[in-house]
Amino acid sequence: MWDRMNAVILVMLCLALTGCVENEDKSEMLPEFTPEFNVTDVKILNDEIVVEFETNLDEVTFTVLSLDDDEVLDEVVIPGNESIVHLLKPSGGFMVVAYSDEYGTLWKKEFKSLVKLFSVEGVEVVDDKGSPAVRVKFETDKYPIEFVLMTSDGEILDTYVAEFPERVAKLKIYYEHVNLEIHAYHDNVELWNTSLRLKGIEPLIRIKNVSFDVLDSLLYVESLVFDVTNTGDVPLYINTQTLEVYFDDAKYYITEGNILTLPSNTTIDVYDVVMPNETKSFKLVGLCSIRSNLLSKNHTLRVVICKEASDKYEIPALNPIIRIESIGIDRYGYLDNITLNITNNWIAPISTDWIDVYVNGDYEFFETSTKFIVGTQTVILDVDVRVEKGDRLTIKLGKAEVAKVIESKS
Repeated sequence: MWDRMNAVILVMLCLALTGCVENEDKSEMLPEFTPEFNVTDVKILNDEIVVEFETNLDEVTFTVLSLDDDEVLDEVVIPGNESIVHLLKPSGGFMVVAYSDEYGTLWKKEFKSLVKLFSVEGVEVVDDKGSPAVRVKFETDKYPIEFVLMTSDGEILDTYVAEFPERVAKLKIYYEHVNLEIHAYHDNVELWNTSLRLKGIEPLIRIKNVSFDVLDSLLYVESLVFDVTNTGDVPLYINTQTLEVYFDDAKYYITEGNILTLPSNTTIDVYDVVMPNETKSFKLVGLCSIRSNLLSKNHTLRVVICKEASDKYEIPALNPIIRIESIGIDRYGYLDNITLNITNNWIAPISTDWIDVYVNGDYEFFETSTKFIVGTQTVILDVDVRVEKGDRLTIKLGKAEVAKVIESKS
């Protein structure tokens, strides 16, 4: 019986030893675990530190230490399945450490800001040599100070690094961005930030006066005076890109030489600027001319600012009051003269070159000593054309037309 028990014990010992060998072989086959930890972004804000990271660990401990005495100022344990941690930001220099109880220090970084004095005295939107900008006036005891202008979504629009002894930073802005943030940093530590909400450009335009000149067969638009008011909160620029002029539906090409600033009456130098809550007067000169045969209908001059605001001036059709007072026919049957009474109630003087004389539908040349018609005037036309009784004499001027049948030769 003892021999049987010894045999059973021996078999059990062999099985146990075989299991141990198999377990040792399996442990040797398992891959060795390698901890991974990577910081993707660090933001130092006014009152907190934001660290974004990636890891394969179950948990990571983040600690904020004072650089002065290694005092633990904040400590947070974050599960590995999270990717962001928020820590309290101290007032002086500090270090952020990420570590694991099992694997030790994973990452650390110092932030040494020695700025003791930093203050912003004012933020305003200004003109910076033809571009809108935010001007930040500040005081500091340490340099450099980096200013960052960004959208509310975090898109960086402009940066400026102020060096000693600068006290002003300018950051360019763009009309399409209205929700902005400004941040100030020293040595990657944020010192200050503010939000800025802009309305953008909101121009108003009012045409005050249009003057004309009469040149033979043309009505010449000599000048157009208009006021521009900036009701927005960014500079409004007047130049050939922001100012458009249309005659009826046709865009008229203008240059800087066509735009004058009032009251100096000087040509703008590349651009002129209308600041927020400001009104300025401008004059457009040398715009366009209208042929006399087109004056029988209305025309429109339209001025557009930044494609947002516009005003128009209507040029009414030329429609004077015309009466044929008398018709002179010589003894040979020739139409000698025509006496007209013309009343001009239009926007400009009327040139007698614009008068058309027809006999039975045929144009006839004439001469007259009168050049321009203002108010009510008598105009004598000298004509030399043979006529017969019953011929039809027609006078046209703009939209107006009057006719008379010749009743006799003399």
